Amino acid sequence: MGTITEVLSPKPGSSMPAGIMVLFDNERICQVKTSLRSLHHAIMITKFEENLPKRAVRFQFPLRLAWACTIHKVQGLTTDAAVVSLKNIFAPGMSYVALSRVTSMAGLTIKDFDEKNIYCNEQICKSLKQMPQYLTVKDRTIHQNNMVIILHNIQGLIPHINDIRSNSDISSANFICLTETWLEKETVPCLKGFNLLRKDRFSSYPSEKNVFKQLKRKTHGGVGIYISNDQQYCPIKLESVNMECIVIYIKDINSNLIVIYRTEAYPSSVFLEELYELLISLPQENV
Repeated sequence: MGTITEVLSPKPGSSMPAGIMVLFDNERICQVKTSLRSLHHAIMITKFEENLPKRAVRFQFPLRLAWACTIHKVQGLTTDAAVVSLKNIFAPGMSYVALSRVTSMAGLTIKDFDEKNIYCNEQICKSLKQMPQYLTVKDRTIHQNNMVIILHNIQGLIPHINDIRSNSDISSANFICLTETWLEKETVPCLKGFNLLRKDRFSSYPSEKNVFKQLKRKTHGGVGIYISNDQQYCPIKLESVNMECIVIYIKDINSNLIVIYRTEAYPSSVFLEELYELLISLPQENV
């Protein structure tokens, strides 16, 4: 990898640049040794000519473009290769977001590595310990099952459906839970081996209250679950709940699976009230 330092002006009678100067990150490329020290210089990349059918000729510069982004901007991005700098990490989880953008370790290059910059928020562990346990297992027979449930904020299922299809973890999943699907009413992206249950934002708020009317008018949102074709389940319909959610009952583990998405525009107090109504409305024999 390298940096373009200059685009050379075209020669007389030509409309194309005479060349492109690239300073490679690897200092051994185009290194000039003098009596005192080695100098690292940019190298000129010249145009490449290729003859095509029907007497066509293609001219191009053999460069592969790359770009720089902040860690905040690349959330949700999937790429084959990336150079990640951990120099200016200032918040918990930033390193994780940056390092998890690539599809394999082979495509990851880390600069400015410092293990102190890889950390999470200590309050998370404390909060988890303080959270009340809503489900108890003392009166339920527990059976060992190998079940894989994946949760992902997809931020647009249609533009990212190929990312899901190419994910090696998908083949072993029983359920793929998605939020922010951004699907319209008639759109059903196919995933081989799975059926899709979905609920768009517009149909998630049946109430005529003003707060829910405003949420219904907002774009995007929506939830969905891809369910493996050989997985037994039963969808649970909750007509009166004003929430972007899907609930299914999983017979194998005698449990309910609930996928919920809350947009920032949804007032917390109202959301908690609706969440309570959702939980108490579930069939008691499944809880």
